[in-house]
Amino acid sequence: MYELYKFAFYNLLFLIIIFIFFYKINKNIVGDKLDLWLFVNKTKKLNYKNIGVGLIFGIVFGIIDNVGLWLGISSFQKHINTDAKTQAAIGNTYSDFIGAVLGSLISITAKNSISYDEDTEPIWVTTIGIFIGTIIGLFIGRIFLSKIMD
Repeated sequence: MYELYKFAFYNLLFLIIIFIFFYKINKNIVGDKLDLWLFVNKTKKLNYKNIGVGLIFGIVFGIIDNVGLWLGISSFQKHINTDAKTQAAIGNTYSDFIGAVLGSLISITAKNSISYDEDTEPIWVTTIGIFIGTIIGLFIGRIFLSKIMD
């Protein structure tokens, strides 16, 4: 268990360092008009549209990513003769591609249906959406797909 906590700690530390690094790069590019709020939120004012659109993409991507991973690994392991980690990477590549395409198509449709033509979806909203979607996709895989595919 200690190794898991250590792994989580180093990942969090890495993300914080990378976040600060990119914030400073963008601050140098944009100048003083970029503050931490604007960097994280992409807009001065949050509203239900920019939060909703960001969540839609993230949730769809996350669900498709994990369900696609489940389906991809099940399909690829029968036809690609390699080690388990490479098969998982191939399945992940497949599911990332499908998730990105479907997430983009659905979020574009959502933007058009609510007449939203901005590009102000906060980065944290997409991240939360992906997390929620991957948890949903994990449950779909474990509950439904594992019974069908086994």
